[in-house]
Amino acid sequence: LDTVMLVVDSSGSMRADDLKPSRLAAAQEALQRFVAAQPSKVKLGVVSVAATAALVQPPTDERELVLRAIEQLSLQPGTALGSGLVIALDAALLASGLDVRKLIEDAPDRQAADKGQPLPGAPKGTGGEAVRQTPGSQRSVALVLLSDGQSNVGPDVQRMAQLAADLGVRVHTVG
Repeated sequence: LDTVMLVVDSSGSMRADDLKPSRLAAAQEALQRFVAAQPSKVKLGVVSVAATAALVQPPTDERELVLRAIEQLSLQPGTALGSGLVIALDAALLASGLDVRKLIEDAPDRQAADKGQPLPGAPKGTGGEAVRQTPGSQRSVALVLLSDGQSNVGPDVQRMAQLAADLGVRVHTVG
């Protein structure tokens, strides 16, 4: 792997103290251990997910920057996991052709997804067809999604996970 994007749920539910001292603190500790275990050549990035998603650390090999970004995650209402996946894909695959704004703001509802309608903003081939790779074939990029619940705002998380698969990117989930 060349790049791993850490997509972290920073919604209010991460304040819960069923894990001591809180779910967020437990996630931060696990992420710190994960960062320390990565080979130095692997670039790491961080996306914070609440009602919106934000790239808080672009992919870098500077571990101190990644650890600082993890440490500074703050809690906010809402959980837009689909948005987090799109932001992470865009940061990791700079030449992907993703239209992030269109994917987040104009994503069709679940019913449209069930009818097989294409995602607005997904990359297109030269003939206008949707770009699709074999799921998991992208060996240089992976996403790690840490969340304690389900998405309640933004684009459908399953559709955005399918978009990642269509781009060949693996999404590893940690609950």
